Amino acid sequence: MILVLNVGSSTIKYKIFEGEVEIESGLIDRIGDKPVFYHNGQKESVKVDNHEEGIRFIKKYFETKNFPIKAIGHRVVHGLDVTESKLINVNVLEKIERASPLAPLHNPPELAVIKACNSFGVPQIAVFDTAFHQSMLPVAYTYALPREIIEKYSIRRYGFHGISHMFVSFNEPGRVISCHLGNGASIAAIKNGRCVDTSMGLTPLEGLVMGTRTGDLDPGIILFLLNQGFSPHELDKMFNEKSGLLGLSMESNDIRELVASDRAEAKLAIDVFIYRLVKYIGAYISVLGGLDQLIFTGGIGENEWRIRKRVVESLSYLGAELEEKRNFSNQEIISSETSKVLVKVKKTNEELMIAREVYRILGDSVKNSY
Repeated sequence: MILVLNVGSSTIKYKIFEGEVEIESGLIDRIGDKPVFYHNGQKESVKVDNHEEGIRFIKKYFETKNFPIKAIGHRVVHGLDVTESKLINVNVLEKIERASPLAPLHNPPELAVIKACNSFGVPQIAVFDTAFHQSMLPVAYTYALPREIIEKYSIRRYGFHGISHMFVSFNEPGRVISCHLGNGASIAAIKNGRCVDTSMGLTPLEGLVMGTRTGDLDPGIILFLLNQGFSPHELDKMFNEKSGLLGLSMESNDIRELVASDRAEAKLAIDVFIYRLVKYIGAYISVLGGLDQLIFTGGIGENEWRIRKRVVESLSYLGAELEEKRNFSNQEIISSETSKVLVKVKKTNEELMIAREVYRILGDSVKNSY
C-alpha cells in the first residue's frame, strides 16, 4: 500500500492506494486548535497539537487497520528549480527548506511531516507542485529585474498546481491549455505533455483572479500603498486573503454564491474573473501557435457550467463550440461534434498522480507489494 500525504498549515490529508485503487482517505483538520479526525464518514475529536503528533496519530490508526504501508508520497508545494519528483534524502530536505520563504505556510509543515514519517521506515518520495513547470524556457520564466537580484534571491516564475496540470494533461498530445479553477486558480500552456508557460509566478499570487487573491497586479500599486502607510504584513493579508472574488464582490469568494447573487458587485467580480481567464487563454494560444484542446479542472472548472459556457463562447473565432447538454451535466467531453477545439472537463486527482510518481520512481519493489 502507498500512503499519499497532502499537508496544509493546519491540516494533514491522506489517501491510501493499492495500485491505482483508492482504499481509504482521511483528514486531520484544525491541528493545534480543536483538531478533528475525519475518516470513513466518521468525525472524532483528537488531541493533536502539531503536525508531528498528527503523523504519530495516523500511524497508530493505520496499525489498528493493519495497513502495510510500503512507501509514502508527499505533495511539496515549492521545490525551487527541481524538475521532477525525488526520493527524499538530505539534499532534497535542504532544497525544501531553502524554498520555505517562498511557501511559508506549506513547506515548513511539509518538512516536519516528512521527518516524522521516518518512523514508518519506508521510502519517501517528494512530488513537487512546481516541478511540472520547470520545462519552461528562460524566456517564459525570467522576470525583467536586475540580473544580480534574480540570481541572489532565485527569483523566477516557478508556477504551481503543477501536479493537477500534470494529471489532467497526462497522455494528452498536441497543444493543450489546462485551466485549474478553484479558490486558487491557474492556467498552463502545454505542448505534447510539457509545460510551456503558466500563470502563477514566484509565488501563487500572480495570474488569474482567485477566490481571495488579487492575481496580476501593477507593482506600482504595492509601492503606492506602502507610501500610504500600509505595512508589508497588511498588504500580504490584503493581497492573499481579502482580494479576488471576495474583495471585488464584498460578498463571497464562493463562485456559486456569486452566480446566484443579483448584486452588481457580484456580477462584476465574475466578469473580471472570466475576462482575466479569457485574456490568458488568448495569450497562450499565441504562445502555442494554436489550440487543440482546452481542459477545465478544479472545483469551479469541474462544476460551474455557466463559467465554462462563457469562456468557450469567447473562443468562437477558433471554431470552438459547446454541446450544451454535455456542458450542463459536467460530462468529460463538452465540445460539439463539429467543434474545431476539443473541450474537456477532467476531475483532477493530485493524490493519484503522486501515487503514480511513487510507483514510477520505486518501480517493482513497490508494485510487487500489492
